[in-house]
Amino acid sequence: MRTIPSADRTKQTMIPDVSIDQGSQNKTPICKDSKANVSRATLSFADNHETSERRQVQNSTGSDAQQARTMVEMSKCKKWALLWLFSFSLFVDQWSYNSFFIFSPPISEELSIPTPQQSWIVTSYLITFGSTILLFGRVADLFPPANVFSYGFISLASLNLIMSFLPELYTFFIFRALSGIAGAALIPSAFKLISGIFRPDELRRALTIYTSAAPMGGASGVILAGVVQLIPNQGQMSAWRWFSRILAVIVGGPAIGSLFWIPRSIGVEKEESRNDAKDKLKKLDLGGSFLILAAVLLLILSLTMGGDHGFQTAYFIAPFLISMTLFPAFFWYESSLPEGYPLLAPSTFKIPNVAVFLFLGLILFSWWSVNNLALVNIYLTYRDEKAIIVGVRLLPQAITSIVVTLILSKWSWFTQHPKIAISTGLSLAMGGYALMSQSASQVGSDYWKFVFPPFIFGSGGAMMVYSATNVGVMTTVPPEIAGTIGGLLQVFFQVGASLALGIQAGLITINAGAFGNYKNVQASFYFEIGWLGLGLLVFLLGYRTVKPNKTDVETLQHGEE
Repeated sequence: MRTIPSADRTKQTMIPDVSIDQGSQNKTPICKDSKANVSRATLSFADNHETSERRQVQNSTGSDAQQARTMVEMSKCKKWALLWLFSFSLFVDQWSYNSFFIFSPPISEELSIPTPQQSWIVTSYLITFGSTILLFGRVADLFPPANVFSYGFISLASLNLIMSFLPELYTFFIFRALSGIAGAALIPSAFKLISGIFRPDELRRALTIYTSAAPMGGASGVILAGVVQLIPNQGQMSAWRWFSRILAVIVGGPAIGSLFWIPRSIGVEKEESRNDAKDKLKKLDLGGSFLILAAVLLLILSLTMGGDHGFQTAYFIAPFLISMTLFPAFFWYESSLPEGYPLLAPSTFKIPNVAVFLFLGLILFSWWSVNNLALVNIYLTYRDEKAIIVGVRLLPQAITSIVVTLILSKWSWFTQHPKIAISTGLSLAMGGYALMSQSASQVGSDYWKFVFPPFIFGSGGAMMVYSATNVGVMTTVPPEIAGTIGGLLQVFFQVGASLALGIQAGLITINAGAFGNYKNVQASFYFEIGWLGLGLLVFLLGYRTVKPNKTDVETLQHGEE
């Protein structure tokens, strides 16, 4: 082994021995075989010794044409620090949504929100979040994802701060909706950035850690809201206002810091001409973006309104029927565009297992949303427990999510074998609901027999499926559409959760007493068992094991060297 000096580096690094012109030791070493060997040695050097500089690497496409791609290399410490930042943003997204289940009663009282409109305290965020996330995925694929992430993060902090001072309900709803749009910018841009930072052999572990922040954030958000709810003051000093201010403060620092911490070149191709920039605007596909935004918005709206006013009313029927016409219109419009220009190309669904994973996204997220909504209502309204106690009761779900994440990040074998991970996880998730449905009082010894155990094995199984689904999708699709597909998967998560909550809202009214009558809750839990069972059946029938091609194997082996 011999060390070579480099004018670009501050320390020496060992590389395999190559023959050097002995008369020019202070010059750049030259391989005696050919210049091509020098290029290969330089590439090996860059891959195996990470630095914080940028390199232009020529990647062969299998023909004489060469395609330039900017690769940003950095130290492992910085990689994992950025992953923490992205995971924190996903925590905040969940805090912005789940915490307001706790704050709905005091906000409704303070802002004089009528009963039929009280669900909008939560859903005003969810609707805009779910309907714009796919558009932000496309934006993150076409434009610097670091900018999308940073400005979305800063906007979320600013909107929460403004919202904490609002005096009446309509401006509150508007700013809640705007904060949903800001939150939607974070997830697809984070997926794109993670795909651009981590090598193939690191990517599964990174995605497992990142995606685990969603269920952990959901459970911890309820606890955080319960702690803040202990603040006794009213008016501008009320607990929910302090929560928004605290959120703005703890988000503001990392959000501003992300402008300096995240290299702007991640996910950005070579320097582009003005014509390339105009072409990107065309590829943004504003027509398709409008169609899918309207379709998803109306679908979530119809499910929300159906739960509030009944599924036999025009509140549900009108937006639902319109959304059902917009979805086929969107796919027809996308199929008419030339290759490379659709927001969501029909060929995307031909990628092996993508459609199966997306269907699982439609099924899975309801595991947490259905039982959390029911149990939070039972404990707060019918058991007269304080919000902090409710948060502690739900804490085992968050702890289990952390434990499962640590296991999956340490031993990624499960996410590398989705058939085993997802089949096992869904079976455990169904078993959790089967046991919870037999609870009588949900407190005392009944909690420890019928509620606590499902929070462990049921939530653990759902977390296993959630991680395997995210990792499966993001390691299946090409990196250039990682943002769009990451956004699409989140759309399926949100629509699936809204669909399940809408159905639950209808089942809660079967018998008198709403959530206070556990027979209604049992009916919604039985539905969830069947819903998860449908996901398991579709997965077992539709999933196909795909052998990695030679290029993928070589890439993984190279990354592990």
